[in-house]
Amino acid sequence: MVEEVIPTIQEVLTGVTAVIPTNVLDSMLGKSLPNIEFADTLSLVTVRYVDYDGNDQIGDLVVHRDLADEVSEIFTEIYEARFPIYNIDLVDKYDADDNLSMINNNTSAFNYRMIAGTNTLSNHSYGRSIDINPLVNPHVIGGVSYPSLGAQYINRSLDEPGMVKQGDVVYNAFTSRGWSWGGHWNNPDYQHFEK
Repeated sequence: MVEEVIPTIQEVLTGVTAVIPTNVLDSMLGKSLPNIEFADTLSLVTVRYVDYDGNDQIGDLVVHRDLADEVSEIFTEIYEARFPIYNIDLVDKYDADDNLSMINNNTSAFNYRMIAGTNTLSNHSYGRSIDINPLVNPHVIGGVSYPSLGAQYINRSLDEPGMVKQGDVVYNAFTSRGWSWGGHWNNPDYQHFEK
């Protein structure tokens, strides 16, 4: 007799939504999304993750549609390794304020915005970048931490939950699929992966 396997609620709720639902688009417009036409290049990916308390959670990421299946695979790998992620919410929960999202250690992807201090669009504007646990994986420019509350985590020899380090499961899940890690930059951005 074949035993029926019943999926968990997390398994039912996760996956890639090729067309972003209207209610999600409505919450994004005027915040992370400049206009509705731009949404044609994006997909919603619902992922499982393990929070800092070891509990299973579900979060949403908006990414470029060409990367959606791959992002789903990456986060499945991270989840199965039980790597802790503090939180995953669309940046619109923070009114698309990148600094506020980082201070709240929110893992996120799409956000139509400029690279800080420039007139150049960030890869986040195309859904081609993901920031992981940004408070404990700060962007360091000239020795200064962004977000500023992440200064204590500039020291990468610390053993803190959610820190991304070269060779760990997060690093390998992304880089094995051709993503670049900001941790290798001259001004390291430890939270940042892009493709």
